[in-house]
Amino acid sequence: MFCPKCRQEYIDGITQCDECNIALVNVLPEEIYSVNSKNIQFEHVLSTSNHADIAFIKSLLDSKNIIYYFQGESTFNVTLYNMIQPARLMVKKENVEKVKELLKDVNIKYFAF
Repeated sequence: MFCPKCRQEYIDGITQCDECNIALVNVLPEEIYSVNSKNIQFEHVLSTSNHADIAFIKSLLDSKNIIYYFQGESTFNVTLYNMIQPARLMVKKENVEKVKELLKDVNIKYFAF
């Protein structure tokens, strides 16, 4: 199940996005899947388990129209798993340096840059 607005993935049985308060869908619309096209290459920029950092990074990158996604973000409902496997910020390859520059002075609790 996916939120059509924020694109977060949920486990089966959940019917509403806890962030956006809208009904989940079984499949994301085609234009959202186009971000994961094989023609677009993504690179890992950083990893974090901090929800506030993820929200901040999303708002910053959205404001700059940078294509990205957080790999593993859907597992954040299981707190212990988050500590073992943090969400990974994946950025369109040609924007990696721009994103690193945007985030260089931000105090983010990340695991790897």
